[in-house]
Amino acid sequence: MKETIDRIEWLDSLKGIACLIVVSMHILSKTEYGAYANGCGKIGVWLFMISAGYMLLYPYIVDENKSFNICDIPKYYCKRIIKIYPGYVLALGLMLFVGIIDFKETIEGIALISGPYHLWFVPVIMQFYVISPLFLMVFIWFRKKIYIFVLVLVTVLVLDIYLFRFEAYPENSNFLLWYLSVFIMGMFLAIIQNKGGLFGDSMFVSNVVYDLIWTIGICLIILSTPIIRHGLFGYELDNYLQNKYFYISICWILICIGVGGSHRLENAVFLKRIVPYCYEIYLFHFVFVMCLMGKMASVPFAITVLILTLILSYVWRSISLHISMHIYRHLKF
Repeated sequence: MKETIDRIEWLDSLKGIACLIVVSMHILSKTEYGAYANGCGKIGVWLFMISAGYMLLYPYIVDENKSFNICDIPKYYCKRIIKIYPGYVLALGLMLFVGIIDFKETIEGIALISGPYHLWFVPVIMQFYVISPLFLMVFIWFRKKIYIFVLVLVTVLVLDIYLFRFEAYPENSNFLLWYLSVFIMGMFLAIIQNKGGLFGDSMFVSNVVYDLIWTIGICLIILSTPIIRHGLFGYELDNYLQNKYFYISICWILICIGVGGSHRLENAVFLKRIVPYCYEIYLFHFVFVMCLMGKMASVPFAITVLILTLILSYVWRSISLHISMHIYRHLKF
């Protein structure tokens, strides 16, 4: 399996797929077929949350000598602010400039009080990064007795699910505790795959089994989409998927277990080229979706949005990398 302490190729490829799901569903939602995409964009977002939880623990699982303590928290926060916040503010500014949001919404977004439209995800991920050092330090304290940390995760997971029931979920809420269970599932995945020997070079589970696992995960997601629920089962085209973050996350966990175990997607060059720009694509695509919707036919609309998004994402990432490297050198990171 091709992995480094910072990159996991199969997970990168899945993140590329998740990014394409988000963008394509947002584009589809602004066409005459929009009802068939209701809630489908969030399918990709739940994987981003799982990935964040996974990658929180992963470097400290594969390198048992790697440490993290209170003194590391300022550096940890700075790196994530530098990576996430400037592009987010730029996206808010563009949305204000083209009239998608007003000045009040922009200020609330900058203050992370709320995130308009698809940007609700950014305040959520920032909140997760605020509390994630606590999970990380507890993990390191009990790294040699991993069952204690697992018990802590199970306790938090059960409490979160009980107190924040999906039936009461306010759509696009930017309050972390609605989604904490999803991040925790990512942490569980990191532990069972890399500590529990769920896959790797083990011969106890064949690729056929892993392929079956990820196939089941994909099928469960497909069966929950509006077009299948409507076409096969006769349900109305509604917002059923909007609050199914826990269910879809379980499906993604199955996909991650299967894809990681069978080594699928490790050589998916196209997906791996998308991954470095996933965050920028997520931030900026909606600006072009809202500006161009209704002004051209569906196919030219989709192609134009994708091209403009890729251009802006490439330009901003190039600029932001240069700036961030300068800041890192100045702060001696």
